[in-house]
Amino acid sequence: MLEPSAGTGLLAQMAKLHGASMMLNELAPDRSKILRRLFPGTPLFSVNAEQINDYLAGQTKPSVVLMNPPFSASPNVRSRNSQATARHVNSALQRLVDGGRLVALTANWFEPKNPDWQQTFIEMQQDATVVLSVGVSGKAYAKHGTTIDTRLTVIDKVKAPSCDEFNCITETLDLAQLVTLIKQLPVRPLWQELKVGDACGNPKRERTIKEKTQVKQRVKLSVVSKESSATQYIDVVPLEYEVVEWAALDTLKDSLYETYRPQRVRIHRAKPHPSLLCESAALALVPPPVPTYKPLLPSFVVLDGLLSEAQLESVIYAGLAHSELLSGSYLVDDSFDNVTVAGS
Repeated sequence: MLEPSAGTGLLAQMAKLHGASMMLNELAPDRSKILRRLFPGTPLFSVNAEQINDYLAGQTKPSVVLMNPPFSASPNVRSRNSQATARHVNSALQRLVDGGRLVALTANWFEPKNPDWQQTFIEMQQDATVVLSVGVSGKAYAKHGTTIDTRLTVIDKVKAPSCDEFNCITETLDLAQLVTLIKQLPVRPLWQELKVGDACGNPKRERTIKEKTQVKQRVKLSVVSKESSATQYIDVVPLEYEVVEWAALDTLKDSLYETYRPQRVRIHRAKPHPSLLCESAALALVPPPVPTYKPLLPSFVVLDGLLSEAQLESVIYAGLAHSELLSGSYLVDDSFDNVTVAGS
């Protein structure tokens, strides 16, 4: 079970009580400290859950996602972000294993029959099925000091029969009504290879889905080995380039900008950038460092022009920078994304 925005662990505790193995994520440092105490030994990440699928690449894919995403807030964004909820849900849905179930508690306005969000759910149902969307009466939270209506959404990662038909109840229900409705939900699918056509007009293709036979039957998750090497794939090759001598401009032109192209490397078979690039005239007088790093990339990235010569140069210099060691001592969190200076 993955909870992308675990907070202080109220939802995660429910999963723990039911014997789930868990992965948790919480961006706020103080709440992360609470989670470490409550769930020792549980994988804990501290990343922006709007990109949880990208950050957890290579990790075990969960069969269940339980989430209460931010309604309209994003890290480092001061103004209201109306897209926050959709980004959290979509990224978590991508991380979910085929046939898995996502349960989200969101703002009440995030529902398929709301014209502002209908297209979002239509696109979502190209690879999943909204099993249930129902409003939750704010009275349920009165003892917590709020009466804001919310919405419970249950999504199975199984192809929907139709992209624009949803099991959606626009009204808000009290807890007793909600429990009755939840008990009527279809059981969660189990893994089984089936051929499924595309109901949205896309070409038919094979998908791995699951059919549920027993709700409590344990599912063995597939894990992508961290030991996998890029060189195992036959189309992955070192990026070949030639280091050339750098020569400064003799004189600055009257314009503030100069046409840009890689100045220190000539990349074999690389295609030019499709649009005009420029840099400040002053920066054009600064010699770039001599690169030594050679990234491993699929050959078609260069041959098909997926990355231009200028973009490949950026990859080279990024790899060069990451090949160097920082001076001093640092601590890295479980996500390998946040680095802090180690105390004495």
